[in-house]
Amino acid sequence: MVSRRLILIAIALALVGAGGLALYGVLRTSKPEVPTRSVSLPPDPRLAYSGPFQNVHPSVTYVGSTRCAHCHRDIAASYSKHPMARTLQPIADLAPAQFYDKRHNNPFSTDLGKFSVERHGDRVWHVVSRYDQNGEAIFRHEVEIHFGIGSGNHGHSYLTNRGGFLFQTPISWYALRDGNRKQDAGAKALEKSTGSKFGKGMWDLSPGFTKAILRPIPSNCFFCHANRAHPVEGTQNQFHTPIFEGHGIGCERCHGPGGLHVAKTQPVPAEQPDYTIVNPRRMSWRLREAVCEQCHLEGENRVLRLGRKLYDFRPGMPLERFWSVFVFAREQGEKRAVNHVEQMYLSACFQRSEDTNKLGCISCHDPHRQVEPGERVEYFRRRCLQCHAPGATDPGAKQPCSLAGKQRRLRNNDSCVDCHMTRYPSTDVAHNASTDHRILRHGEPIGTDEKPRAGGDVPITLFHAEAGKQDDPGLMRDLGMALGKMAATAKIDKKWADRAVGLLEKALRQCPEDWDAWELKAYALASQGEFSQALAAAQNVLSHFPERETSLMMAAMFSHSLGQREEALSYWRRAVAVDPWVMEYRQNLATLLVEKKLWKEAQTQVREWLRLEPESIEARKALIEILVQNKELTEVPTLSSQIEALQKLPSKTKKPSFDKRSN
Repeated sequence: MVSRRLILIAIALALVGAGGLALYGVLRTSKPEVPTRSVSLPPDPRLAYSGPFQNVHPSVTYVGSTRCAHCHRDIAASYSKHPMARTLQPIADLAPAQFYDKRHNNPFSTDLGKFSVERHGDRVWHVVSRYDQNGEAIFRHEVEIHFGIGSGNHGHSYLTNRGGFLFQTPISWYALRDGNRKQDAGAKALEKSTGSKFGKGMWDLSPGFTKAILRPIPSNCFFCHANRAHPVEGTQNQFHTPIFEGHGIGCERCHGPGGLHVAKTQPVPAEQPDYTIVNPRRMSWRLREAVCEQCHLEGENRVLRLGRKLYDFRPGMPLERFWSVFVFAREQGEKRAVNHVEQMYLSACFQRSEDTNKLGCISCHDPHRQVEPGERVEYFRRRCLQCHAPGATDPGAKQPCSLAGKQRRLRNNDSCVDCHMTRYPSTDVAHNASTDHRILRHGEPIGTDEKPRAGGDVPITLFHAEAGKQDDPGLMRDLGMALGKMAATAKIDKKWADRAVGLLEKALRQCPEDWDAWELKAYALASQGEFSQALAAAQNVLSHFPERETSLMMAAMFSHSLGQREEALSYWRRAVAVDPWVMEYRQNLATLLVEKKLWKEAQTQVREWLRLEPESIEARKALIEILVQNKELTEVPTLSSQIEALQKLPSKTKKPSFDKRSN
């Protein structure tokens, strides 16, 4: 999923040049209509739940997976090896299991610099450095790692904790192989070019990094990559201590909070259902799939419903009561690493199966157990044969394989999935491949050039079409939110920004306290060049929440674009106070301070900028200007030499060291 924080950074970088923020477009001075009528937020859908499970109510407490393991030891032991249980790990637990030698591409170099991973006991540092043409170090920047994110089946990315603010580093670990499947094509290319063999994994640049700086990770990302996080409201990547309530995905994310279940005084007879805890197998297929879809249905855009918080969803309820998930209207699914749910819904197996025996995620996947590589072929064959048994004659039986057993064994060791669920390289994660969940009869390769359909009112649609009518005000608000995000990042034509503004203005007349909608309206207006109205929208939020980080950042950018330098300076100062670790905040504040010749404060901010972006030529130039003005010339020769050395280095690339695919 694209996070709101990354959308902000993208907009900021579009407006920030080497010389600072500039004025773009023809600006209007009119202010948007500010509604005066207030309507209460929608009621919590958990309060209206009428199903059998007793732990859906928001008052039921969580107890943690350790408590579940007291009684369910075997399942807990098996689940501890499952990828979902390993989505996030403290580095002290992960460090001993990884490799740090040249055989695993450590260190490695890209046009962004030389990268290395250094382990000392249970502690790990990621290091980026630059050297001049004589081999002398220009800088060496070390970042201590605190968490590994990802199960390791495909790889790990890494997080550093800076006083409660979480950031991703530019270095990732790629497993290269998944079970007994073939090696990743990108790894083969690197091995051929270097003459090296990278064994079972390698280090390389993290996906999407165009600078060797830290990337702020918002709380939304941890919804699926951690059990439960504790974000600080109004910030993008700051968290309360303890940051996480459990690391990997825990039992209660699929079964609901266990407070009632562990408080039982009398056991429920084995032949009777226990409704103090959710059992997905006792639900209708739609509700059962919702448990998996809370993470595995990414869509093109996910919008949290009005009034709902990140962890409000409860197993046993429809996902669409909490999230609106939008997808492009396509003939086929795009090649992405996380869209298996969308592909499965396109499969004939899903569409033709009856509601009482509907194909779903757990038809093939055991959520409590990881299938080992040696049993993979047989395990999934048995799952397929539940419906496609050879020689079956009953009316409900599905067509068996048309190839004889000998042919199947010669072709791919009689592996159903290797024939009908082919692997393909994903376009959004380097050195990785995904599995085609359309379950095609002849295993045709997935398309590579799908485009949104030209027709229709809008280019995206609700995935859960049964969620409600398209004239539902709540869904129209969510559509406006999705269009605003996508227009701001050029994922769709900017003409849709005007539609987004109209939908959001209508929603805000119904609920003026919808601060997320105010911010998305500001996004959409800014993408149209309407900076005056965008600023007014951001300021409206700040009048109620003066330290709300997203609105501060937007207000700073839009004020500067409108030539309001004093106002922009104030907003950037406030943004830096909220999150002192974001390089762009320091850069923009320092640029304005130099422009206004506030040399003392400027020197402090430029040094912080350089600390967060040690390769920056612009920061060094700004620091030289400040030092010359202050007649502090001692550092100037060194800074000048560093600038000259950095300018002679190869230009930066947007791709990993060898992968030619898009990130």
